Amino acid sequence: MKTTHNDMFIDISVDSVNKYQEELCGDHVKITSNAYSQIIVLSDGLGSGVKANILSTLTSTIASTMLQLGSHIFDVLETLEKTLPVCQVRQLAYSTFTIVQIFHDGNVYIVEFDNPQIVYIRDNDVLPLTQKTLTFKDKTIKEYHTTYQKGDLICLFSDGVIHTGIGKYIDLDWQYEDVVNVLLTENKKQHTAKGISQNIIDICQTFNSQQAGDDTTIAVIKIRDVEPVTLFTGPPDNPDNDETIIRDLIQSPGKKIICGGTAAQMCSRIIDQEIHTPLTDLDGDVPPYAKIEGIDLVTEGIITLHKATEIIQAYQSHNFNPNILTKNNGASKLANILINHCTHLHILIGNNSNPAHQNPYFPSQLSHKWKTIQTLSLALKNIHKDVTLTTY
Repeated sequence: MKTTHNDMFIDISVDSVNKYQEELCGDHVKITSNAYSQIIVLSDGLGSGVKANILSTLTSTIASTMLQLGSHIFDVLETLEKTLPVCQVRQLAYSTFTIVQIFHDGNVYIVEFDNPQIVYIRDNDVLPLTQKTLTFKDKTIKEYHTTYQKGDLICLFSDGVIHTGIGKYIDLDWQYEDVVNVLLTENKKQHTAKGISQNIIDICQTFNSQQAGDDTTIAVIKIRDVEPVTLFTGPPDNPDNDETIIRDLIQSPGKKIICGGTAAQMCSRIIDQEIHTPLTDLDGDVPPYAKIEGIDLVTEGIITLHKATEIIQAYQSHNFNPNILTKNNGASKLANILINHCTHLHILIGNNSNPAHQNPYFPSQLSHKWKTIQTLSLALKNIHKDVTLTTY
């Protein structure tokens, strides 16, 4: 995602579970951006299953696309009314929604229609928002305008969150106020938006005995510091560029990572620092990691990158086990940095081919290294990290 003014980063996470025994979710979240804002739309379709999925997907896609193109909210509402298919059973074309548009100039625009009220947290307290009521035909729409600052937390969710647990572990349901209290607690504990959204869904699933009575979705937006990370892997094809790539790594802001034995040896030689490899508590599935003074993490190359990518891909699923990020191996350490302590990743990659990994006559773009880096980049972009690549 793009940074905003004053080096703030918009950290966005979405977690969702389907209604029990439904293959499709009746909620849908669409995240888009344009040159001056980011747009998050959460929609809850009427009922559940296929019909609800169609309604929510249409609603979130239409709303986000039109706002992305600069349309007014009334134009969005009119288009939705004319577009949504009518349910043959209820004779309704109905989908609730919450829209959050975060402008890079510091403004926030929020629109709600029949979804639970948005939770806006600042300085670990609920921020009161001034509400304006809009009427569109027979519908009442709530509109809010505010500004954001570093540390703010914005949470939007479907009514499956506050209706969770009905008839199971609690007499009535998990009330809206309970959700707010948990969000206040999680905001103090969690560094990332994902940590908050994941824990809310975990609580809902516990109350539901893992059998959700309704589609349950939460989107969390956390305004946080930019955390840059630079990762160097693979030597340049021209040795004359060795010092250039190491200089770019050392001078880069934030955390610094090297993946690959040859790359580590090059760095050690140029900055005149020894490589130290811990030989205790090793993980047999992942090659050992190492240490170089001035570098935050040094690992083996292709195997570690591949395993770290698998962890990041698994992180996107609801069943992810966060304990894997605390394991004492290079892949877990690398994945932990990229997931929890990185908003912007800059990859420095040399084009020199490793004959152990590929046919040296193949183009570099077809090598295992390139494929792994591209897969890693995509996995990180899918969890809303900003990824750039420089080749040498």
